[in-house]
Amino acid sequence: MAAATQRGLTQKQELFAEAYVVTGNASEAYRRAYSTARMKAESVHTNAARLLSNERVAERISELQGAAAEVAVLSAADVLLEIRRLALNDPRRLVHQDGRLKKLHELDADTAACISGIDIEKDGTIKYRFWDKGSALEKAAKHLGLYERDNKQKTDPLASLLERVCSSNGNGFAPVAQDPDHDED
Repeated sequence: MAAATQRGLTQKQELFAEAYVVTGNASEAYRRAYSTARMKAESVHTNAARLLSNERVAERISELQGAAAEVAVLSAADVLLEIRRLALNDPRRLVHQDGRLKKLHELDADTAACISGIDIEKDGTIKYRFWDKGSALEKAAKHLGLYERDNKQKTDPLASLLERVCSSNGNGFAPVAQDPDHDED
């Protein structure tokens, strides 16, 4: 008889639950957890369905899915933190006080997050490539609404042209916003 896990499942049931969370397919999870080389597909499907209906296995699957969902959640705060890291990155944090370039394991988390790639030459020279700081700054500016304020300062070129035409020729036409006979306001 197979040894039981702490949750009252056999090792194979635990493997099935883990494989089900990864694949989302009960038959595939069953194939990964059990020896099925001599089984018909219908038998695999039936046994997998029986395991899914097992209360302990179902609880374990639900528990694993909950844990996976927590890890998979990406919040706006996470995204903003990464944008902040890139926007405020200071390349001076790449070197020791004596000017030597730091190795990857010596970098702080903020600086390491800014690295898009590393090249190590045959002579041991390390070259770091960084994510685009300008792009990060642009995203930060958009988040802070800086472009909205800038856009409000700009005028509509067509409205500006119409206003100049109407006011310069003395023909009595005025833009709609200044038309006293206009009732929409």
